[in-house]
Amino acid sequence: MTAVRRFARERGVLVQGWSAFGMDAIIWLMGVEGAVIAAMTQPDFFQELVDIVYDFDRRRTEFMLDVGGVDMVVQRGWYSSTEFWSPALFRRFVLPHLKDLVDLVHQAGTRFAYTMTTGVLALADLLLESRIDLLYYVDPVQDNADLAVVKEKFRGQLAVAGGVNSGVTLARGSHKEIQQAVQTAVQILAPGGGFILAPVDALFPDTPWPSVEAMIEAWRAIREYPMS
Repeated sequence: MTAVRRFARERGVLVQGWSAFGMDAIIWLMGVEGAVIAAMTQPDFFQELVDIVYDFDRRRTEFMLDVGGVDMVVQRGWYSSTEFWSPALFRRFVLPHLKDLVDLVHQAGTRFAYTMTTGVLALADLLLESRIDLLYYVDPVQDNADLAVVKEKFRGQLAVAGGVNSGVTLARGSHKEIQQAVQTAVQILAPGGGFILAPVDALFPDTPWPSVEAMIEAWRAIREYPMS
């Protein structure tokens, strides 16, 4: 971390620490069907498992905060979305521990980000209740998220990253289609701040590099703040 902090200061970049796994760990351990069925038919057993995973997540996060040098703690939430859980199950099994972890991180003076690429609007109120600072990611293709609704829902309460789909738009789109996707995302989500343009949810080994360059070029053309 000494080397990381030095690099971050020299380059002026933010340091993220991915310390919490949540439902992702449970899905890895049990499989999708096993986890969902257990949550509905053996809730006491499932709650105990959730508590064990959270204890491990919290200890890792505490260690990370004690070491220092991390500007933002990130929790994986790919497998806590509505692809797997109803809002009621999310409230019961995910939200309590998520809120506890956010409080822990905030008490240390650090930001908290949560990663979820689908079900964003269906779980929007619960995400706001959790008091996270940044949501990775908002995807207009994979999640069919209405960016204008996302902006209105989260404005001034939490920041969002994303706006451009990687697996479809960057992988298959023309230069013009990529440019349009970037312009749409920035024009809708950027005014007033609270938006980080990013490919959802990664640049993959097979992502065409010309598509990446097209995204960057489109961003450079309209990146100036403040945006009306």
